[in-house]
Amino acid sequence: MSIACRSALSALEQTKISHPGLALHRYLPSTEDNHESAVQLLDKVTDCSPPEVYARAFEMRRHALEQRGALCARAATAGPLAIGLGNASPIEIGITLHHTFGTPIIPGAALKGLCRRGAGEMLKEGLITQTQFDAIFGSTESASLLVFHDALAVPEAKNLLQRDVITVHHQSYYSTRGSIAPTDAEDPIPVPFLVVRPEVTFLFAVEAPEDAWARFTLHLLEWCLQNLGAGAKTNAGYGRFNKMEMPPESEPEAVSVTIRGLLIRRQNGSHLEYRVIADTYDQAVEGDWGMSPIRKMLTEEESKLLKKKNQLAVQVTLEIKGSSVTLLSVDRITEN
Repeated sequence: MSIACRSALSALEQTKISHPGLALHRYLPSTEDNHESAVQLLDKVTDCSPPEVYARAFEMRRHALEQRGALCARAATAGPLAIGLGNASPIEIGITLHHTFGTPIIPGAALKGLCRRGAGEMLKEGLITQTQFDAIFGSTESASLLVFHDALAVPEAKNLLQRDVITVHHQSYYSTRGSIAPTDAEDPIPVPFLVVRPEVTFLFAVEAPEDAWARFTLHLLEWCLQNLGAGAKTNAGYGRFNKMEMPPESEPEAVSVTIRGLLIRRQNGSHLEYRVIADTYDQAVEGDWGMSPIRKMLTEEESKLLKKKNQLAVQVTLEIKGSSVTLLSVDRITEN
């Protein structure tokens, strides 16, 4: 056995722990081969609830994210979640906790890496393009257009952590980096560590230039959390999440656009097709609106002229609402 903390701290009565991170790094009294002190400390930490100020800080952060235009969604863990097992810790196995409040946190970089893994499979299957992939995750030529914010635990839950165990079967082999060969004569050594409990809800936030990009990325993140899992030990079922609670879709604002171009009349198989070709190509406003709407907007003289020349210089007014484009008016442009 070896002493793990200062004598002044070991003399303190640890009846109630308010910050799990502080307790893990400063209050482990000693280290033993059977990890008895670590088990006792972890049991105290798992009884810890978030401080009262955390709820207010959580709401302030959520409001700030929404003010920045980020889309926020919630999802609960379907099983245990192991985040930051490789972090430095006196109990050998770490965990990622908020520095100020001691609550679980999933770094935005980890979420971005998880989504990149899922999007890589979509790219191979042709479900997304390389341009879309680079827009979300960046490339050597340009930075990502999106921001993956850290996911924080929702403060409604009281006990966020639970004790788990990893059993090391060949400690000498691992501690000597392979210098001592593993044998069947070694005793297995259970090593305790902390994970996030099942049914703990996290708030995820993605910031993008347009809501459509952020919403697509949240759906991608939802699929990755449900099928791939976040954090460590995902092959053992850790890190899975339940269905994500998405933010409601906002009604797109209608915008009127006026363009100048040519109204083309041409035969397309067995029917006539009327199409407006803008002087400057714009995919959002170019389209085929059929014969009837355009004919109703033309005067008799304009209809005869179009039939004679098969084209007519016009000014077109459109209403664009999301991906929907509606033709409002067609006016002939006369030469002066």
